[in-house]
Amino acid sequence: MKKIGVIIPTFNIEYSADFLNGIYDFYSDKDVKILVAQTKLPHSTVGVYDYQYWSTVEFLFSQEVDALVVASGVYCASLSQKALEEELFKFGRRPIVSIAIPLNLPNCYTVLANCKKSFNDIVFHLKNVHGCKKIAFMSANATGSSEAIERFVAFKEALAQNKLKFSEKNYFEGNFTDFDAEASLRKVLKSKKDLSFDAIVCANDMMAIGCNRVFKDLEIDVPQDVKVVGFDDAQFAAYSNPRLSTINQNIYKQGYDSAQVAFDILDGKEVEKTVYTDLMPKFRQSCGCIEKDDL
Repeated sequence: MKKIGVIIPTFNIEYSADFLNGIYDFYSDKDVKILVAQTKLPHSTVGVYDYQYWSTVEFLFSQEVDALVVASGVYCASLSQKALEEELFKFGRRPIVSIAIPLNLPNCYTVLANCKKSFNDIVFHLKNVHGCKKIAFMSANATGSSEAIERFVAFKEALAQNKLKFSEKNYFEGNFTDFDAEASLRKVLKSKKDLSFDAIVCANDMMAIGCNRVFKDLEIDVPQDVKVVGFDDAQFAAYSNPRLSTINQNIYKQGYDSAQVAFDILDGKEVEKTVYTDLMPKFRQSCGCIEKDDL
């Protein structure tokens, strides 16, 4: 029997359910024991008993766990990559499958979202279906997140591939939050006449919601005056007003792929160091693909 450890900061986000279901489904017909640890952040002292959560990882280190699957992207939203690597280094040379973040560790494999393809799909769609030529970007680069930077790079490459120019004037910083995105946009947009772009692509759905608040306050119609696209396909994206066009990260498939990578490594198969999971654009009301009065 193979023993696979899985660590994730919390079960209380929708990401976790999709991610873990993908792992469980891959192993459902295999002789594998899955040990899942909810850890919060390493050695957290936010709550009185938070320090106990990371002790579950110490438990995994002490067991004869054959491989470890790590939700690195979730950890590194609040923790530096270096700090995470220092903690996981204790796992030794056993295989580690990292989700979303390539870690500088021995015997580490990575499952990455195929951002380049998905952003190219979005920019192609905005240009060729909706006629957009001036596409702004709401970034989260200031967080230092490698995922944020990857999405920004993918967006710029998509513009180039579609023969569109990147404009610093239409670049905004939102720190992955709706409030920061809203504040960033309000500094530039005081009225509808200040609108210098016909679409805005955001590095996550939450920032897209912040943008929509600004547009609503300034009576800028979405999608008639400006198209809005997010990233994540969070549950609220499908119920926002207007319903948000976005990129579904296919978290279930990322969990499924990570489970397969760990299994194949332990089975002695040759595995690529980086495995890409394709993402799925969701075109809804905020880009104009679905009429506002359609349910």
